[in-house]
Amino acid sequence: MKNQDYTEKVLNYNSLDKLKIYYVGKRVKSKNHFINAQIKNHFLFVFVNEGSAQLYGEKQTDFSTGDLVVVFPHRAWSYKANTEWSISWVGVYGEDIEPMLNDVGITRDNPVFHVKNAGSVEAIFQSIYSLTDDRSPSSQMVATSKIYELFAVLLEHSKGGASIIDSAVHMIDHNYTNPAMNVAYVCNSLFISRAYFSRLFQKEKRISPQKYIALKRINCAKQLLKDTDSTISEVAVNCGFKDPLYFSRFFRENVGASPTEYRRNPDGR
Repeated sequence: MKNQDYTEKVLNYNSLDKLKIYYVGKRVKSKNHFINAQIKNHFLFVFVNEGSAQLYGEKQTDFSTGDLVVVFPHRAWSYKANTEWSISWVGVYGEDIEPMLNDVGITRDNPVFHVKNAGSVEAIFQSIYSLTDDRSPSSQMVATSKIYELFAVLLEHSKGGASIIDSAVHMIDHNYTNPAMNVAYVCNSLFISRAYFSRLFQKEKRISPQKYIALKRINCAKQLLKDTDSTISEVAVNCGFKDPLYFSRFFRENVGASPTEYRRNPDGR
């Protein structure tokens, strides 16, 4: 559906049962825009790029540039713009959505969230809109992952980026001995894109998440080599390495000595 200032693409992606994209759209410098009262059976996320309006439902709520408004399903609502405005929107549904909204403080009684760094959210909406030109399964998955990235950004704004990183560090610290623990594992668990997570982790910790996991495993190996009689293979397995040969090579690259050499002279004298 398209005219001069309005485009919307109906998608009905069904790649994930827990979160599905129904449609996306945007308005650019629309004048006298309003939506009459209606009830939807899905969630509608509306991001205001520029302008202001009133949301009418059980109560009147003002929102403006930099605000994300969430219209919840099965509730009557309408809105009317005060000025010429530009907005982006995405319709979504699935069982994951309301719990994640509640985590960032967006509720049925508090549906407006002000984003301090509006550019990050605007970029996510634009990315979703662009990705939907390609209906391939891979593009559908990437577009859906952007919704999870949106929640990660909102969580960063609501609780501070440190809360995401604290969760990641806690996960790594308690699971680095699991060979499956890697950056992808953390990102999948936190529903966050790898690129965004890596930038945020580097900013907060001054170290990449890959390096952080590696150091946890190396320090574990050093401790076991010094304090136990475990074989090199046992040390490798107990510190999260599947392959003892890879472990030995990795240890030498990071410590400057093989595991056997380190065990003989842990203090480097």
